Amino acid sequence: MHPSATTPAVQTTEETARIRKEAEHWFAKLGDPDFGVREKAMQELLARGESAQPLVESGVNSPDPEVKWRSAKLLICLKWKIAPDLHERLAGLLDDYDAQDWQERQRRSQELGIVGKERAIPTLMEIIKRDPSPSVKQMAVAALYHLGDVGIAALMDQGIKLEGLEPYQADIFISLGNRYLSEQEFEKAEREYLKALKMDPRNSVAAYNMACVYSLKKDLDMAVHWLEKSVEYGFDDFKWMREDPDLNNLHEDTRYQEILRRRRPSRDGEREGDGEI
Repeated sequence: MHPSATTPAVQTTEETARIRKEAEHWFAKLGDPDFGVREKAMQELLARGESAQPLVESGVNSPDPEVKWRSAKLLICLKWKIAPDLHERLAGLLDDYDAQDWQERQRRSQELGIVGKERAIPTLMEIIKRDPSPSVKQMAVAALYHLGDVGIAALMDQGIKLEGLEPYQADIFISLGNRYLSEQEFEKAEREYLKALKMDPRNSVAAYNMACVYSLKKDLDMAVHWLEKSVEYGFDDFKWMREDPDLNNLHEDTRYQEILRRRRPSRDGEREGDGEI
């Protein structure tokens, strides 16, 4: 199973106690004389998430200025699920995020995606969950979308609705389906292509890629069915249809050969293509 599709494990009482004990250990290191140890402590506390939050909250009132400063910084990082070093690189972009107007929050969301790239995914997801402005949420969704498959996967795994991006939803599902298809996760790929077809019932690329799924699974009847559908819906890259290795299992099938024979010739000849979109 792909990591993005795993189900989080339920913590046992023993595991919860262990994590809290580890959090206490690292919290005590926030004021360590060694800078490297202090930095490591911040990373370890952040990794323990909510289990570390009560300790970090108490640290804001610490008489030790170092512990107080690091605790305040950690609270921001815990809230927004952002790594301390990325937070610094962004010059504390999220320190006063809630106090800004929606336009500034939108700008910061965009910058977060540009600078943080894949490391910004957890934070962008938090913005989508927390920010009250639909415009800011949409910017965070767009930033994730522009990160490619990994950002798209994050959106899909969390069931985020893509209001305002309806024209692109089929493409998003196709992109994620292609990711699964390349990993030979056929059932997952099929699921995403069917989502695309639900959004856009005559999407020729989604139908064509369904044919690829079934060809690779050696279900030739279904592969031919979807290949027929793709042509019916407008798929016209017959050059690629002949060359696509995903359809190799169909090459000896007379039905596949017939699809190629009875294609409608275009004015410019066969359209050049580069495969799955």
